[in-house]
Amino acid sequence: MQKAKWVISAAALVLAASANAGFGGNYSYNNSYSNDYADVQVSKTVSEDGTVSFTKTVTKANGETYTYTVDKQVSEDGVTINKNVNGNEYSYKKSFSR
Repeated sequence: MQKAKWVISAAALVLAASANAGFGGNYSYNNSYSNDYADVQVSKTVSEDGTVSFTKTVTKANGETYTYTVDKQVSEDGVTINKNVNGNEYSYKKSFSR
């Protein structure tokens, strides 16, 4: 049941952030939860220019820690996504050709 609540909350968050970004407002979300397997912390920020930043940190019961960070920037020229997974950086760019 907890997983279902998380999925529903995440879907509501995406809808709220998308709607808010379209109107040029700021939006910030922080959540954390624990279970027998891991402690999880999640934060998401949508800025006035539409930049979305998402960070998720998972600390497993055995002490291993995983960190995911995603920054999405949208401009007239295209979309840029910068991703960092446990120190490994990835960057994607999609240009809008007219």
